[in-house]
Formats: sequence, C-alpha cells, structure tokens
Amino acid sequence: MPAVIAALARHAAAQPARCAIADGRQSLDYGSVHAMVSTAAARLRGTVRGTVALALENSSAWVLGDLAVLASDLPCVPLPPFFTPAQQAHALRNAGAGWLLTDRPDCYDRLLQQQSIAAVRVDDIELGGRAIAQF
Repeated sequence: MPAVIAALARHAAAQPARCAIADGRQSLDYGSVHAMVSTAAARLRGTVRGTVALALENSSAWVLGDLAVLASDLPCVPLPPFFTPAQQAHALRNAGAGWLLTDRPDCYDRLLQQQSIAAVRVDDIELGGRAIAQF
C-alpha cells in the first residue's frame, strides 16, 4: 500500500471529521475522503487494465481521482488543460492509457474521435460530489 494511502487510512481512523481537502467550493473530511478513494479504487481495480489518464479540473475531484488511481496500484498520467489536443493525444498514446477519467466528457469525446483513438464511454463515477466520465 502506498504510504500516502496508508496515512489517509490512519487519519480517517483517528480524526474522521477533520478537514482533509478544501478547494474553495467544498471541504471534505478524512473519513469521507478515505471512503470515496476506497470506493473509486475498488471500482478501478475491477475494471481497468493499464494506465489511467486524468483530465480533471484542478479541484477536490482531481485529488480524489489521483488518490484512487494510486490506491488501485495503476499507473497514471495527468493531462493538463493547457496541453493542445495534439499534445493530449500524444500523451494518451505514448503512456499507453487505456482509461480516461474526465470532468469534460464532451471535449474528450471529440478529441478521441478526431485523433482516431478508440474509446467507449462507460458509467460515470462520483468523486467529491461530481460526476466523472470514464472512457
């Protein structure tokens, strides 16, 4: 288990109501963060093979997604929003990303189609109260 995930579990057990993440829109306590990360990681472990790409707004959902991928022991490549479509496609291909989590599904659906990257959208997952699309 990665050290940060073990520390999260310890904090959730010792101080579950203490603030763990605050992004200006919401605050999440350690107990909630641990539960959300554990749930998302279990779902990822059950469905994902290979590298996960994260294309999320800088928010609590990004932190939760990053922690969930880490907890699932899968490789992760972040896709920053300032990358051009060509750079994003290059990163997806060269990282061997077989899964994409995004809060901008319309944008990435177009990008994947334009770049001839085969993808099928599956059920959204919830991270920090936000629906996150999975491709």
